[in-house]
This record gives sequence, C-alpha cells and structure tokens, in this order.
Amino acid sequence: MRVDLEHVVGHPVPRVFAVMADVRNRPIWQENTRDVELLTGGAPGLGTRWRETVKGIGTYEAEVVAFDPDRLWVEAADLEAGHGRIEVRFAPEGELEDATRLVIMVELSLRGTKKLMEPALGPMIRRQMPSDLGRLEALLTRDAGTAA
Repeated sequence: MRVDLEHVVGHPVPRVFAVMADVRNRPIWQENTRDVELLTGGAPGLGTRWRETVKGIGTYEAEVVAFDPDRLWVEAADLEAGHGRIEVRFAPEGELEDATRLVIMVELSLRGTKKLMEPALGPMIRRQMPSDLGRLEALLTRDAGTAA
C-alpha cells in the first residue's frame, strides 16, 4: 500500500525540516503518536534510531535510511506485522521562499492477517496526514511567536 501527498506549510524549509527531523516532536503534532524514545544520540541524521508508539499500530523501532538536510528525510521501520517506509522531500515555496512544499510518500507492507487491513489504511492515512500537518504548522507558528 502506498500513499502520496503534497502539502504546503507556511514556514521556511530550515524551520520545518528541523521540527520534523527531531522525532521527539512527533507526539506534539502527530495525533496518533503516543511516545518517542531516541535510541541513538546526537543530532538527527543518517542512522538515527528511535522507538515509537503509535495508536492502532503499537510500538516499533525505526531508523533514518536517507538524509539530506533541508531536502530529504527517509525512515524505515520493521513492524510486528510488516514493514513501513516514509519519504519526505522538502522544497522552498513562494516568491520569498518563506513556505515549504512537502512531498510525502508512505509505503506500508503488511503480512499475515494484518494484510487484510491495507485497503482501509490508505484512506485513513490520507485523512490523518493533512490534519497532522496542520498541527505541525500551528506548532511552528506558536514557536515563531514566542521566539519574536
């Protein structure tokens, strides 16, 4: 199952990338993410690993498998019931490049009886992601207001 989405966030690429690349922020802006625990130290980058708990999916470990600051973030996870991969491309948007176009691709391959859930997951992800990205934008706007 694959879901593709494009979304524009009204903040510059470096700010959007920084917040999204720090996976510890996910419980703040992703409605179904309950907890994130970093398993590696240092700044986010290639090889960063973490344990994440998501409502309806459970707990899994993920790793950054491709990383180009302010341009690309790819993570992969082995789930109890399959495998997942998320790719996010970041591009400046607008005349002043003060916004960010996100091109997001989610791939999920389930096995066993969980494979029967795949047809329902695509529409659920398509509905949830814009809502989560709206919360991301609200977080960035709030943080910009307190930094001013």
